[in-house]
Amino acid sequence: MRGPDGGGALMADNSIEDYALAYVLGNAERLNIPDSYMRSEELWSHFAEEIENHLASLDARGLVNTTITAQKLYELMLDYELFGVIGDAVAGDYIAYRPGKYAKFRDQILSNSPIYSVASRVGNRFYKDVFDKFSEINSGTSVERGETHVDAVAPASDRVVTFSDNEISDFDIKTSEIISAVSAQNQIDGSPGLREILLGQLKAGRELIRAGSFKLYVLEVTLVQSLTFLAQRYEKEAIGALAAALLTTLLKHIGIDG
Repeated sequence: MRGPDGGGALMADNSIEDYALAYVLGNAERLNIPDSYMRSEELWSHFAEEIENHLASLDARGLVNTTITAQKLYELMLDYELFGVIGDAVAGDYIAYRPGKYAKFRDQILSNSPIYSVASRVGNRFYKDVFDKFSEINSGTSVERGETHVDAVAPASDRVVTFSDNEISDFDIKTSEIISAVSAQNQIDGSPGLREILLGQLKAGRELIRAGSFKLYVLEVTLVQSLTFLAQRYEKEAIGALAAALLTTLLKHIGIDG
């Protein structure tokens, strides 16, 4: 990944999240993210919503890992200094999006994207063909192996889930254990930015559980995706085992037996 001086082939490793990011940036002439100072978890919720809203038109919402896509966008925006950070020893850090720099950032990223170069020539069918192909590949791999994966458990977005007081307490404790384990890491998967994104997702998911009633789709883009990522990335480590155990219990409770 290259910074604002240009050069290099950005978003060219052909992962589905690279295609998703190229699609989002190609369609988003502006990002619907407030420019006020906020916590990292609040910033994450805006990232996730922006990505999901754009992918909904391609019916790719359950196929793409929002965590990884958001990480890629977040790190690119950091390279181009699209965030301002201020902090206090007691209150902690606050982050603000700088929308005035977005247009130049977007133009330079897309001009260096081989994916966008092809998509801009082929037209609207390009991304549909890409996501259809990834869907075919996934339907014959992870599900057959019995792996827990967001692709296989994408929930119906409008269903409302309700937790009892005892269930809220139990899931709150278990989610807090995962949050503490992630907080103890200096970085996740070699990226300090991904650690903050995951913490934002996990904390947002915990707040949903504490509320006791919420739409299933919102839980998917927060707690389900973050737990799935941790369970797969750290499969042989304690943090992965914690995430996998909580994910399995959570999916069974909400009626998605992966």
